[in-house]
Amino acid sequence: EALQWRADGTTFLATYWSYPMHKAGTLVGAVVSFVDISEQKRGEQALRESEEKYRELVENASYGIYRANWEGNFLDVNPALVAMLGYSSKAGLLARNLNTDIYENPADRALFLDMVGRRGRVDSAEANWKRKDGKTISVRISGAQIRGKDGQVSHFEVIVEDITQRRSLEEQLRQAQKMEAVGLLAGGISHDFNN
Repeated sequence: EALQWRADGTTFLATYWSYPMHKAGTLVGAVVSFVDISEQKRGEQALRESEEKYRELVENASYGIYRANWEGNFLDVNPALVAMLGYSSKAGLLARNLNTDIYENPADRALFLDMVGRRGRVDSAEANWKRKDGKTISVRISGAQIRGKDGQVSHFEVIVEDITQRRSLEEQLRQAQKMEAVGLLAGGISHDFNN
């Protein structure tokens, strides 16, 4: 590759080939062919910028994102998922299996695979997962199956939200509502006895 000049003084990036010319066994010159690769280079740069933009989107997401195969092996994970599951590194989580190390009940993953197999994607399935420290978290899972060029499912791309705190608050609200209902019932019975 080399920078070349046009007759109008502008430049372009070109790839060129040089073929030697011989006359009576003596090198007398060369035939040089040029191909303008400016547009190709601009396309490559745009592709790099696009890949970087989407890589940053995944890496900086607040939800966990992963790719996994049918067998439950992680193919890629983002930092949010690593933190959510209590691992200190991406490599530590990549060495785990969804069926045996992550899902509290492996039947929940089988159900997820069945749903995504029937519909092509799943929005808002819930399950309990195990963190590295053994604690259980509640998660909401949305994902889709990705097919390869052969039309077969090659892997799954999934987004995970930790809803443990939300579930805890909902349970506290339910308990408070039960206590309020018992209080209203007791108050009503007491009022009836007084009458």
